[in-house]
Amino acid sequence: MKKLFLLLTIVTFSFSSCSPGGSSPDPNPNSSTTGNNGHSDTEGNPPTPTDGYTDDTKHNNSNPIGTIPEYGRLEVPALRGGTSRVLIHKVASYGVNYMTEWDDVQKGPRWSAYILTSALMQNSVPRYTADKRRGEVQYPFDPLIPSSLQWDYDWLTDDNGSYDHGHLCPSADRRCDKESQFQTFYMSNMSPMFGPFNSGVWANIEGAVRKAASRYCDTLYVVKGGTIDAGTYGGYNLIYHKLHNGLVIPRYFYTAMFYRIRGKYYAIALWIDQFACRNSNERNLAQFAISIDQLEKRTGVDFFCNVPNAEEAKMETLCDPIAWGLR
Repeated sequence: MKKLFLLLTIVTFSFSSCSPGGSSPDPNPNSSTTGNNGHSDTEGNPPTPTDGYTDDTKHNNSNPIGTIPEYGRLEVPALRGGTSRVLIHKVASYGVNYMTEWDDVQKGPRWSAYILTSALMQNSVPRYTADKRRGEVQYPFDPLIPSSLQWDYDWLTDDNGSYDHGHLCPSADRRCDKESQFQTFYMSNMSPMFGPFNSGVWANIEGAVRKAASRYCDTLYVVKGGTIDAGTYGGYNLIYHKLHNGLVIPRYFYTAMFYRIRGKYYAIALWIDQFACRNSNERNLAQFAISIDQLEKRTGVDFFCNVPNAEEAKMETLCDPIAWGLR
């Protein structure tokens, strides 16, 4: 009898510990989520329950969803926690625009994650240009970050303007409506880049990602970021420089992406040294290609953790630039 009771106890514990951590939608359908499970209100509706989300419950490295189902979206990396917060930018027309992991101490974005579809890539509106007569600014502060935890001025004015505002989620990827376009100009989506790098090889990478999305799949899952955390790679610090105001200048930038078609998953990453390529307009991008596994080792970020384990393990070993149209 004691053995039977012990067995039933173990079984009960096993089922309770493996159950999903709550996948119900946000009780406020018009909220945008910000850091450490807090909420800030913006206009917008949640996406349809299956758009961008995983329905697999057998992960052992997926993000805890709790009351925030967006954490389970397929494009979202494993959340770092600690001094970081997740900014979920939503729009009225389709819900989640893009998500950013922001570090309160570094005062910078670790990554921005988003999806690309043909609908999102429609050029329906022009690039956002601030109307200064109406008091608009070109790079507004993010309303999802408390003012005490973000820059109280535009950091581009420091260091003699040596750096551009480098988009992580590109403005050209969100020309489908005005609200989506405007949100890509938040300072939280900006990382300091050398001007020729930003308008040269980084812009070429952005174009290659859009081309892949239009050529190979219905939905492309994308993460872009810069190295804002301590560490080294290839004998160099991941952080290239810190300005006197504390602004972190990443040495390396990356793109991670995958798509799935007919039950198969395909993934690749691009890794680039912005100092070495600071004046580059390189169009031969295959030289920057690495696997997701390699990227994870260099950055310490667990990408695409919400993809079912077996598929994640397979696709993250892949690196076939030719298959992605890269030369």
